[in-house]
Amino acid sequence: WLAWDFWELGFLEKGITYAEKVHGIAKSIDSDRYLYFKPLGGIGLISLMTGDSKRALSVGKKMLDYGHRHSYAPSIALGHICTAFGHQISGDMPSTFESYQQVIDISADPIYLEFARCFWGYGCLLIGQIQEAEELLKTAFTHGTKLGWGGIRIYSKGFLGAVDIIKGRVERGVDSLEKEIMDAKQRERPIVYLLFEFSLGFA
Repeated sequence: WLAWDFWELGFLEKGITYAEKVHGIAKSIDSDRYLYFKPLGGIGLISLMTGDSKRALSVGKKMLDYGHRHSYAPSIALGHICTAFGHQISGDMPSTFESYQQVIDISADPIYLEFARCFWGYGCLLIGQIQEAEELLKTAFTHGTKLGWGGIRIYSKGFLGAVDIIKGRVERGVDSLEKEIMDAKQRERPIVYLLFEFSLGFA
């Protein structure tokens, strides 16, 4: 999980360095499936912020290949998510949404389902599919809150703030986003802060 933490803290290159080290160790421990695929997911997430489509697609393919080879659904689900990131960076939104849909279709793990819904909703927001964005983000927020997953709850709530602004619920949307931006500042989570500042400006 260290690469994921570095992502939120804004230490992107450091996150990739640590993730690659852990992944290198994991390749020599074939029995530890979690250790193999989780660092790759961190690299994919960081790639979304650095705009590295090639790297996101590369780690997505590695996780998909590994997941299919070992019949390991979490690796397949996260592989599709990182593949979606790669397509989103390059602007191929149909392929982005197809990859997210694969997660919804095949994953029994709610954390990957809601993670996919959250960022699928964000993708819809960015291309003006506001109703689709709202439905996906509300589902992610509801389930994330119920299951106690702070990350999914926070991201989906912030993105829903932008949806509110676009749909004319300006005061509610601005208030929601500004609260999340302030919280991100106080908790020193610069990537969350930047995502929500961008969402506020976008809306």
